Amino acid sequence: MNATITGNTLRQPAGGCANSFAGLDIDIGNPQDTVVANILISGNTLNGSSVSPPTCALADVVIGDGTGSAIHLSKGSSTATTADQVVKDLNPTGPPTVDSSNVTGTLTLVSSNPPQ
Repeated sequence: MNATITGNTLRQPAGGCANSFAGLDIDIGNPQDTVVANILISGNTLNGSSVSPPTCALADVVIGDGTGSAIHLSKGSSTATTADQVVKDLNPTGPPTVDSSNVTGTLTLVSSNPPQ
């Protein structure tokens, strides 16, 4: 799967824990799946989903995959070495809160953009 997500405003204001969800939820594959996703998340407004402290709402951007799956996250112009910081660097409005703790497969930062 190839996805370029750019120029969007994604927000779901946290409602005191009721009905809160991530503005952008990247969830690739079940544990037994072997899916490869090439993703670029850049130039978006991604804020307003999380609460402080984040005790009941998801982050603005949630990234996860199954144990047999792989995510290739494009770094774009970011020099960061973590997926969370790459998303923050490429989507500075907010900046968004990012949670990639649900990655059980592989998450690799790449310098190329997803194929079209």
